[in-house]
Amino acid sequence: MAAPLFVTEGKPIKFFIQQDIPEHIKTHLVQKVKDNGGVVEQKVPLRGYLLLDFDSPESQRLRAVWAKSHRPERYFVDYTFVDACISRRGLLPMVFQQNGVPHDIHLHACIEEGNERIALRAQISQCGGNPDAEEDQASVIIAEETSPQWTALQKTYSNNADKHVEPTEWVKWCITNTFMEHWEVVKRDLGGRKAGASRNEYTAAEDKHLANYIAHLIPTSDSSGRTGNKIYKDLETLAAEKNPDYMWASRHSWQSWRNRYKQNQQRFNRMIEAIVEQLGIKPGGDGQYGSIRQPPGNNKRPAKIAPATLNEEDISEQIQPKATRRHERPLPSPDGNQIESNSNQNVVEEDVSTEWATREGNAPAPQWVKDIARKRPLPRSDESTGHPSKKRNLGGNQVLEEEHSSEMEADIKQKLKRIASDTRFLLTEVVEEWKRGGKDVALTSALFAHLRQAVDEQKRLFLSNRTA
Repeated sequence: MAAPLFVTEGKPIKFFIQQDIPEHIKTHLVQKVKDNGGVVEQKVPLRGYLLLDFDSPESQRLRAVWAKSHRPERYFVDYTFVDACISRRGLLPMVFQQNGVPHDIHLHACIEEGNERIALRAQISQCGGNPDAEEDQASVIIAEETSPQWTALQKTYSNNADKHVEPTEWVKWCITNTFMEHWEVVKRDLGGRKAGASRNEYTAAEDKHLANYIAHLIPTSDSSGRTGNKIYKDLETLAAEKNPDYMWASRHSWQSWRNRYKQNQQRFNRMIEAIVEQLGIKPGGDGQYGSIRQPPGNNKRPAKIAPATLNEEDISEQIQPKATRRHERPLPSPDGNQIESNSNQNVVEEDVSTEWATREGNAPAPQWVKDIARKRPLPRSDESTGHPSKKRNLGGNQVLEEEHSSEMEADIKQKLKRIASDTRFLLTEVVEEWKRGGKDVALTSALFAHLRQAVDEQKRLFLSNRTA
C-alpha cells in the first residue's frame, strides 16, 4: 500500500497555516492535510511548508521573517499547494526556492491579465517562488517571447549576470524537469559550421542528460572524477549495450562527452548542483564514483550503479490557480484603522529541542535515535573473515558476489539475469526484489514484467502527448 501523500520517511510532513486566512479555508486545509497523513503545527516548522495567502501583505512579512538560508527545507507556498498536490497525486517540486529563500520572479506587463497570468502566478507560488517581485528586485523576468518588449528586455539585461529574462514556457519546463535552470540566449544560425565545432552538434537535451548522469555518480564538484576518463568510458559502454536509458549517449564518443563537460565546466556544475539539490542526492551514496560507504576498517570500494533518469510529465492541468484570488480582510476598528492579526505577530518557531531530544539518566532513548537505528542496515559479513561481503561490476550492472555458496545457485543466477535482460532493468534491482520477495523467482519475474509494462505505457503516453 502506498504511503500517504504528506508522509516522508515514515514521518508526517509539517504544515503551518497563515493565521489570518479565513476560517472556512483553514478548516478545509487542516482536514485535507490530516486526511493525507500530514500535521498542522501552531509553530513555524524547522522543516515543512508554510501555507500562505500570496494576495495578502502578511504573507510578505512571514516570508521576510522566516526565510532563512540555514533552514533549506522550510518552504513558502500558496495555500492552494495542498489541493494541487492532491490533484497531482504527488508533492510539487520546490524548484523556485533555493536554500530556504524563494526566488524573486517578476511577471512582465506584456503578459496580459487573464488565465495565462493567473496560471503562471499559481505555478510559481505553489513551487516555492515569489511571483510578485518588482522588475528591479527580481532575479527572473517572465515575458511573452512574441511580444514587442521581448527584444528590448533581452538587450537591457544581456550583460546583467544577476537577472535573467525567460519566456512563459520556462516556468512549466522547470517544474517538469524538477530543477531551475536558465535558458541560454540562442543567436540565429547564419549557416555553415562554426570554426572548431564538432561534426555532431550537441543539443540542449543531451546536455541535460549528461548533467543528470554526472549528478548521480559524482554529486560533489570538488571531486576530480568529473574530468577523468572512466565515467565517460562507462557512459559509452552503456550506450553500446543498447541500454534504452542511455541511448541518448550514442551520438558521441566518450572523448567527446568528456570534452563537452570540460569546455563548459562552470555551466554544467551549476546544472548538476541544481539536480543534486532538487533530488536530494547525498554524497557517499551507493554506486557513486570515488565514494566509500562501509564500516570502519574496510578499504574495499563499492560497485557502481547506473543513475535513474528523470521522467517528464505534463503538469499543465495539475497545478491549479485559486478559484478566486481575493477574500475578506480583517475588519476596521472603530477608529477606522485596520486591525492587524495578533496571531501572526506572535508566531514562533518550532523548538528544535523537541525534535532532537537527548537521553536523560536511565530514560529510554529518544525517538530519533530509534529511527536511525531502525533505518541503518547492518553490514553483511563473510563468516570466515568477518569482512563485509564484496561487490564487483560487470557490464555496467552491479552484481553481488555470492555471500554464501548456497544462497544463489548457478541456475537461479541465470534466471535472474534473464529477468533483468528481458525487462531491461538492472540486475541489482532484480536481485534485491528477489531477496525481498522470499527468493521466489516466479514472483520476481511477474513483478518486473508488470513494471516494464507500466514504464513502457508511460513512455508511450509521453511521446504521444509530445507529438500531438
